[in-house]
Amino acid sequence: MTQLAVLLILIPILTAIIIYLIPKERVNYLAILSQIAITIIAVVYYQHFTPNYDQTLFVFGNWDGRIGISLSNDALSMSFVFLAIFTWWMIIIYTFSTKQTNRIFLFFLLFLQGVFFGLIMTNDLFNMFVFLELATILITILIVFKKEAESFRSGIYYLIVNTAGMLTFLVGVIILYFVFGTINIIVIGEMMGDYGDSIAVRFAYACLMAGVSVKAALFPVFTWLPKAHGVAQSAISALLSGLVVKAGLYLFIRINEMYSAAGYNYTTFFFVLGTLTAFGGVMFAVTQKDMKQILAYHTVSQV
Repeated sequence: MTQLAVLLILIPILTAIIIYLIPKERVNYLAILSQIAITIIAVVYYQHFTPNYDQTLFVFGNWDGRIGISLSNDALSMSFVFLAIFTWWMIIIYTFSTKQTNRIFLFFLLFLQGVFFGLIMTNDLFNMFVFLELATILITILIVFKKEAESFRSGIYYLIVNTAGMLTFLVGVIILYFVFGTINIIVIGEMMGDYGDSIAVRFAYACLMAGVSVKAALFPVFTWLPKAHGVAQSAISALLSGLVVKAGLYLFIRINEMYSAAGYNYTTFFFVLGTLTAFGGVMFAVTQKDMKQILAYHTVSQV
């Protein structure tokens, strides 16, 4: 039953490839069929570990969990899985209802869905980085999909800022691997109590949180969101506001959970950062006249 998690990643990616390779309009409707299949699988998988919300773990190839690629799910990750399913349903319905069913657009949109599921369910830090980078590239392509000058500028700005954040994230991953000898999130969390006082581990935390802050559009690294939001197609703007920045918050929670045994207490710092993000987003929003810019800055504020 735990292997159903793999299907959540594979189905949208395989559907995207089929739609891309077969240039027929009827094939585009596979996007809807894939959403039906994903929804059913997610419900069945969710019932597998309720009502106790026990964590489920799947390791590819029966490798040792310390070195193998693994997926892990609990109530939090499944909440984000269902949020993603709902969001993609809305976007695909909107896309078909407005007759914007470009097969190339659907290819990138569905491929991004599979990558997003992988990001939510992965249990190792390096694959988390890989999925983040893939998502960054795919979102950049979707932002510039209209092939207009302003969309290209905003897309490149989004790519540069987020890539810089992800490189910082990667530095943190490398340091943790050097200290713990593994990139398994659960294992690192169990060992954190013994190594949490290390300067290297503290520096890794700073690097990880810097990268996550960019993805979550926290103050002051939120400038990419209004730029991308304003020029992207409406469906992609909805994706940016409704899900992409929330993925940053999900990673924020996961990394802090991993570090919980270290006894770090940065509550005041993040409270101040959150307050600046909230008020900064509102102040920028009230000065805007364009509806999409207003929504973009309010998204920053609500983060």
